[in-house]
Amino acid sequence: MKIVLLAGAPGSGKSTQGAALMKMNANIKHLSLGEVVRNIIKDPEHPLAQKYHAVISSGTLLPDHVIAEILANELEQIADQNTVVLLDGYPRTSAQYQNFKEHWGNPAGIIHLDVSEQELAERMEHRQDSRSDDNEAAIARRLDFYKTTTLPVLELIKKELDKNSVTVSSSDSIEATSILLYASLQHMQDLHTLLSTASTTIPEEKTVDPVVTPVWFHSVVSPLWQTYSEYQTVAAVQETYETTNFSFSLLGKKIVYLETAAEIETILRARSSLGHVYRHFSMAAGLKHDFVATDSHNPASYRREDGQINTWKLIHNAFGMAVKGDKARIEHLIDVHLDQTFLAEKTFELDTTFDRFFCSFWSDYLFGSTVSPQSYMENREAILAVMRQCFYSNNYKALDPTGLSSLLYSYTVSNELKEAKEKIKSFISNSTATSFTQRFKAALRQLNESEGLELSEDTLMDMVADNVFDLFFEPDFLENVMYETLAIAIKEHVDLREGKERSKVYSQGMKQGYLFPMRSRILEEAVTLPDGTSIAAGSHVYFNLKKAGLYHSSGPRRCVGQAYTHYFKEHFFNRIEGIDFKVKSVSFPEERMAMVANENVPGSPERYQVSWNLKRDEAMRHLPYHNYKGNKFFNVLALHQKPDLNEQMVKQCKLKIKHFLDKREIDIDKVVIVTPEVRGLPLAAQVAKELRVPLYTIRKKGGYKMAESEVYTESYDKGYGDPDVVELPVKEIKDLAGKKVIFLDDGLASGQSALACIKLIERQVSDEDEAAQVLMVLTSLKHDYVETTPKLSEHCKVKTLFDCHGGKMPAEQEEAKIQIKLG
Repeated sequence: MKIVLLAGAPGSGKSTQGAALMKMNANIKHLSLGEVVRNIIKDPEHPLAQKYHAVISSGTLLPDHVIAEILANELEQIADQNTVVLLDGYPRTSAQYQNFKEHWGNPAGIIHLDVSEQELAERMEHRQDSRSDDNEAAIARRLDFYKTTTLPVLELIKKELDKNSVTVSSSDSIEATSILLYASLQHMQDLHTLLSTASTTIPEEKTVDPVVTPVWFHSVVSPLWQTYSEYQTVAAVQETYETTNFSFSLLGKKIVYLETAAEIETILRARSSLGHVYRHFSMAAGLKHDFVATDSHNPASYRREDGQINTWKLIHNAFGMAVKGDKARIEHLIDVHLDQTFLAEKTFELDTTFDRFFCSFWSDYLFGSTVSPQSYMENREAILAVMRQCFYSNNYKALDPTGLSSLLYSYTVSNELKEAKEKIKSFISNSTATSFTQRFKAALRQLNESEGLELSEDTLMDMVADNVFDLFFEPDFLENVMYETLAIAIKEHVDLREGKERSKVYSQGMKQGYLFPMRSRILEEAVTLPDGTSIAAGSHVYFNLKKAGLYHSSGPRRCVGQAYTHYFKEHFFNRIEGIDFKVKSVSFPEERMAMVANENVPGSPERYQVSWNLKRDEAMRHLPYHNYKGNKFFNVLALHQKPDLNEQMVKQCKLKIKHFLDKREIDIDKVVIVTPEVRGLPLAAQVAKELRVPLYTIRKKGGYKMAESEVYTESYDKGYGDPDVVELPVKEIKDLAGKKVIFLDDGLASGQSALACIKLIERQVSDEDEAAQVLMVLTSLKHDYVETTPKLSEHCKVKTLFDCHGGKMPAEQEEAKIQIKLG
């Protein structure tokens, strides 16, 4: 059991947030000590009620020993040791805090709801659950006690708990605040371990009868007319007939709805064409040779039964040739565009940044760098606007087997779609030789020649344009699922380095962000379902892939986007697995709120503003070490052998320094980086290049090969005992005069080497010039094999990227080394 203090002034919303957080995780329990006491007072038979009723009503606190006894009794009743207790209303005084630590140790964290006095007064006067002591005089006394007595204690606790303290002072909505607080609790390691064990209720799998039940036509039309929702219509029919799968007839055609996996898979394996909505969208855009508009016919032959070219087979085979071997290219483009979006800023909006990343990645993949991501996004948005307006917001289209509604809508947007297609043609003409578009074009030409198809160049170019139009928004499914996966992972602080955790959160993202779960097919051949139901050719079949648990379609008309999904998903996770994202704020913008009610294009309503750092333990996964005088000596230079990690280290250092300077309004032209040789040089050189600032190097004694009079030196003892001397030329110290210095090194242990270097840098060499000033010490590693770190400088801030857990070599390893030497 871990205890988190839930603190704030009276009326700050502690009970409200406690209740909201309990709903978010079964292992969270809100314990309002004040509420417990008030319930005791309400019981006239309780001894404490009789003794202290007047005290409570006047707004005065009960004696400390009584409160402590009540708290102990409440905590004893919590049997589950995986519980995270949000302790509300205690401690309020310094004495109570000391008593708390004596009995239960340091709290695991603190949440401070810091609300303005004016808002507090208004809340308490108007809150619905008014208390007996919610009168003007009592409120004033309680607020004064909080301000003069409790608040100083809270500030002390927050300072002690450091990163395990959360202060929320905004007037955001209850939901936005609770999500922010929940994400913050997950970020506290001791709490995350408990919160991640919360059991999720898994609904029992029901035995579903796959029989297709015939229903009356009006049973479908009536709820569709009333609800304007195909999903609610299906649910109404299923409830009325107590069935999962059903069918009805219209104009002599059979219409079937399926929700069971085996039956849907049978349909997907059969030859079929896509439903009317997809066909009419293709018609409106003037597409004739794309994945949607063409029928599969005989997938084994380039010639159809009527002697015409089997376009479907041609474009699918050309697509396979163009995609084959693209794993390395996709991974490279992910790297490039992650660096330009996610890793380019310290803090960013998660959803909009992810969209920019994904669109820039996909635009580059399709067309190369000659087409700007902005142009791609503008044209994509134009197409999506048409789709939303006329095809995905038209609730009658999904269950309209006649296709009349989508056909009528298609005429109204034909010009806009054809305009977008012309824009895509211009992208194609400007695409680079290595782009997917050009490789797809080359594959079509190759197959046309090798198979003797004799298609004209104009026809081949139409095929390219039509299919690239489809591919323009083909990966939207992957983008939506991956975004929801990432949002859940950040909120729950999931460690994506763990394979099981990665799979689990991706499954959650799939359920949260699955686009268009209801699909349709028009059969080109008769099909017999596993239950014996016969469906004739020409019948219209609707099915819900998500309900059936078939998250990826199969068969000849499976989604072509599956070719990219695995490559993208795994490498994206690999690139960000070592990054620790932290939620800074939460909001609910209108465009995201609209997604909640949309079953075709679902998504989470909140927008996260996040910041990033490399995980503190990430370096330990990549650091080799050897024994040096009984200590683990880590080869920090090995970190630069990992290109992705090296890039992220440089980015993080750059952003940390930039944030530090911007916050203090320090002109970067006055800034230099200084590093000691040799292990700090690789990182310092790259960071200096990124910031475009000078780099100075401090060397070991004799490194500059200069006369003693031309260098200044400083002596020190290293953390593991060796003496050493560093030097810097007098001329360079004069050059540094008046400069603001960022001291960048590989690691920090005892701090003696850093202190010696700072003394060199800040040495006053003349009365006329102001000495340099070290503002920040930034190192890759924070070692723990020595206990103390001296105060490096009165004006310098110390920052490290990673924790390096070293210490003494294990005794058995030491013994083994001795035996080896003896042998």
